[in-house]
Amino acid sequence: MHKKRNLGFGRRLGYAMRQAIKAYYGARHRTVATYCARMRVLQRELTAAGVRRLEEIDEAVAVTISISISNRAREGGIAVSYARNLLSSWNCLMRAIGLCHCRVKPSDVLPRESHLAQKVPSALAHEELNGAVSSLVARGHTTVSIIVRIIRRWGLRVREACLLDAVQAVAEVERHKWLDVRRGTKGGRGRRRHRRLSVDAADLELLRMAAELQGGRGSFVPPDMNLAQFLAHVSAVWRPVRRDHGLGTLRDLRQAYMVERYQQLTGYPAPVIAGRRLAPVGADWLARMILSYEAGHNRPDVVGAYCGGRR
Repeated sequence: MHKKRNLGFGRRLGYAMRQAIKAYYGARHRTVATYCARMRVLQRELTAAGVRRLEEIDEAVAVTISISISNRAREGGIAVSYARNLLSSWNCLMRAIGLCHCRVKPSDVLPRESHLAQKVPSALAHEELNGAVSSLVARGHTTVSIIVRIIRRWGLRVREACLLDAVQAVAEVERHKWLDVRRGTKGGRGRRRHRRLSVDAADLELLRMAAELQGGRGSFVPPDMNLAQFLAHVSAVWRPVRRDHGLGTLRDLRQAYMVERYQQLTGYPAPVIAGRRLAPVGADWLARMILSYEAGHNRPDVVGAYCGGRR
């Protein structure tokens, strides 16, 4: 056994877990922050299993942790995708502390993950969404209320909405009559490709309000926060408000746009609402092509995660 507690990474278990990850991957590695956030969850799992020190981890503990996480996923307490991420982070920790024999294979313990939308987005209800927006304003969170409206209107990712340069957007709309989203896109696609979205008079007014709020900063991120801190702030502000109004996460707003847009494009409700595809095959495929472009994926198959399958 190592002479120092927790293999020399620190006296407290949670701290030692995070330090082990940082030592293995390097403190500046871009995935370290994500892994460290998951270490807090894994620490609770270890504590529940009676483990107080890293030296106490063995294959039996690994099995206990994997079963616990799997049960939470099967019972609907956490998403299968998140459970998979937790087990992946567990394996990273095991590599970091030299216990590779205690790694687990997620596919052996987790239920099969469906990549097709199963749940109708709650943000389709405009009355509830408008109530939530009004609540945000009443609580002094006008900026978050604008971000919520932008996500719902164009189906942007939260990161894209927060990084939107509203002043530039207004200028583009006045000149070209469309909004080009190129910042904060997944995988940096926005720097290489145009993503032009339609804009009407009401949308232009929304963008002008956003530009006034930004005060020339070029994004919604305030000077005293970095992007990661601001994203966490937006989610924290939205969480109690959306619960009060029976709404879902910020991703739910993006899904609501996709589902609503699918019906505009095909004339039929999305499969996630109807239970199956009602639109003709050709119309369905064309809608998915358009939606994949508007959502910034450029992969029609990904639309199934928002609108449901093609059968």
